[in-house]
Amino acid sequence: MARITKIIRDNLPRSIQNFISSLFEEKRHKVLRSNIIEFLEKNPNEFSSKEVEPIVKFLKNSTLNVFPYEFVNKYKVSDIKVTLDVESNFYYVLYKGKRLYFKKSMNVFQIQNAMRNLLIEQDSDSPHNYQFDKLPSKLNRVIDVGASEGIFSLNMIEDAEEIYIFETDEEWVEPLKLTFRNYLNKVHIISKFVSNVDDNQSIKLDTLFNSKQIDLIKIDVDGEEQNLLAGSVELLKNSKISNILLCTYHKRSDFKDFSTLLTNCKFTLTHSPGYMLFFYDPEFSEPYLRRGLIYAKLQQVGL
Repeated sequence: MARITKIIRDNLPRSIQNFISSLFEEKRHKVLRSNIIEFLEKNPNEFSSKEVEPIVKFLKNSTLNVFPYEFVNKYKVSDIKVTLDVESNFYYVLYKGKRLYFKKSMNVFQIQNAMRNLLIEQDSDSPHNYQFDKLPSKLNRVIDVGASEGIFSLNMIEDAEEIYIFETDEEWVEPLKLTFRNYLNKVHIISKFVSNVDDNQSIKLDTLFNSKQIDLIKIDVDGEEQNLLAGSVELLKNSKISNILLCTYHKRSDFKDFSTLLTNCKFTLTHSPGYMLFFYDPEFSEPYLRRGLIYAKLQQVGL
């Protein structure tokens, strides 16, 4: 029976395979959404009611979303204009008056969806918001680890003297060069993993920056945050990093683990508002809600 199923699957048109897959995914999300609502309603002491009520309300009236809040409905795919740069043959979207380029392999609809997700992520009420209004207005050295399309660095480009962009997806390298082509005197694009080892594919921040001061580092590396921090232990120990924006939603214990680590390194911590439902994690389970981001600011000497 399994062999017959495989033969049928392998010979079905891709469009039909995708349709069937979407039906199963929709069913899975519906069950998961119900489980989340049930858990939150039956465990009122797990989180504050003020924070849980808008999440439960959203889930009861909407499909499952990583950001379970009404603000996501402000952003429409149809409102996003995608333009072809005929010189480079890459598509871009104007973001705060600057061109933000996307992968060559992405079509217009995919870019519109990606840009919508970026706008949702950086909404002022989003758990993934980088809180640009809280960051220092002038920075010497900024590190963007896990840059993807580079929206974080594009936000910081006028305020930073120097930006190091780390992105290992080769498809992003060319659009990143296009996005920052007017700033190549202060932007460095590096195609290496930032981790706890030094080899042909990876590098430790301790190795790359040694005793240099880092004013701000943004870390969003799909669950490899622990290894990155392990490779930055000397910089952290010697107070060479002043500000950190650290994603904490990839793994269940990230927020607690990173909070402990950074507090021990003499940082003052705040977190972004609300919670995320990161159901892309294979180990996604109760209590479901995860903080999205820690903003760590190095304490001043004597405080």
